[in-house]
Amino acid sequence: MARGQTLRFLVVGGGTALGYFLLLLAADRLGLPPLFSHPMAYGLAFAVAYGLQRQWTFRAAAPHATALPRYLLTQLLCGCLAGILGHAAQAADWPAVTSAVAVTVAVSGLSFLLSSRWAFKTVHTSLSADDLVQSRL
Repeated sequence: MARGQTLRFLVVGGGTALGYFLLLLAADRLGLPPLFSHPMAYGLAFAVAYGLQRQWTFRAAAPHATALPRYLLTQLLCGCLAGILGHAAQAADWPAVTSAVAVTVAVSGLSFLLSSRWAFKTVHTSLSADDLVQSRL
């Protein structure tokens, strides 16, 4: 199951990255300013990624009120880490391609771990005997 989950995570991430890229190209052809088009495209990609990661990749039962803020925080943390790692790689004079690959792998790995173990994790609670009786009434 973990292998399938990892593959689904990569498909969703790669697909939404491609969708984001295509939205940016379309916005550019329509003459939309980047100050508007980039956040709009990112927001759409985020919404699609959240929905697919929650429903398909992790098959999470966690309520949106729990999963969405956690996923948002996960993505904000990963974005900040990408900036820090990218800056460190530049300061270390790494070639751009090496830096891009290293940062992408590191941030994607962190995103997978946080998503699977925290953002979309379903918290199971114990039911008392009274709860079981009430649920059958």
